[in-house]
Amino acid sequence: MRNLFLGYYKPTGEEVHKLWKDAHIVLDANALLNIYSYSKQTRDTAINVLENIKDRLWLPHQFASEYQKNRLFRISQETKNIADVKTKIQNLLNNEIKSLRKHPFLAEVQVQQLHKICEALENAEKQHEQLLTDDPFQEKVAEIFNNKVGCSPNESEKNELHNDGKFRYQNRIPPGYCDYNEKNEEANTYGDYIGWRQVINHSKDKKVDIILVTDDFKEDWWLKAMGKRVGPRPELINEFNAESEGRTVHIHSVSSFLSKASGIFAIEISEEVIEEARAPDAEDTYSKKKLVRPKKSEADTPKNSSSYDGAERKLGKAERYPDGPKTTNVTEEG
Repeated sequence: MRNLFLGYYKPTGEEVHKLWKDAHIVLDANALLNIYSYSKQTRDTAINVLENIKDRLWLPHQFASEYQKNRLFRISQETKNIADVKTKIQNLLNNEIKSLRKHPFLAEVQVQQLHKICEALENAEKQHEQLLTDDPFQEKVAEIFNNKVGCSPNESEKNELHNDGKFRYQNRIPPGYCDYNEKNEEANTYGDYIGWRQVINHSKDKKVDIILVTDDFKEDWWLKAMGKRVGPRPELINEFNAESEGRTVHIHSVSSFLSKASGIFAIEISEEVIEEARAPDAEDTYSKKKLVRPKKSEADTPKNSSSYDGAERKLGKAERYPDGPKTTNVTEEG
């Protein structure tokens, strides 16, 4: 029975061991773009991990293209996020805390700490904006993935992929259908499906299993129950196995991947880094539970990370991560 419904079961210990020993590791565009949303410590750690495992990495042409097309947008977005946090604190200082008599329990030293936070954010904003014209991280990524990017499809292949993608999105076949624009067909790029298909083809051609790392948390990638991600969509696991002639895919969020990579590859990764990279929407229980499809309900409908209170998240990370808050923006092309 297990072999007929692979997507509903967690991998065995033997399968996990083999996968992490031999599988090719693939990052989607979201995972790569998050480099620009992390603090310096987490960004440096993520790049160090990629450098240590670069012999195992491979990148579909679609995901590489989305990274390049959305890089400047992500940098601009994060620069604006930093500026927004700085403005909120400045307004607080100027309008609410200007007179200590309004806040008799707020010591002067505490007010000065807020001023220092503003100064740190000012510096971080300038540094982040400089990435628009001088981006050392782009060069790092290019070096790490040198000769590790798949080929671009030709026009005939593109047309076939787009036709398949349209059918799948209209019929809500994962992945990617949450991005479907019914009102403007020309706006649909079918990026998630095209990238997914390229991963399957690579697995089949090279006869390798795949570890796929993504920070796309929409329902067309992940199964949720009681507000928690319990694992990838079973349809994805089953399709991959069938289309790759028996190969296996294991899908991880960035935080889950870093947590496991730390022990398996003997790379020092702090809990603080793993926590910053953790998805804000729900606990990942994939490694703990059997996958069970929940009944469809509004409460269980996944929300992507941009649906959370942006102001609260930004202010919560402003002091701890002066390089800017981590966000996931669903308007990036993909």
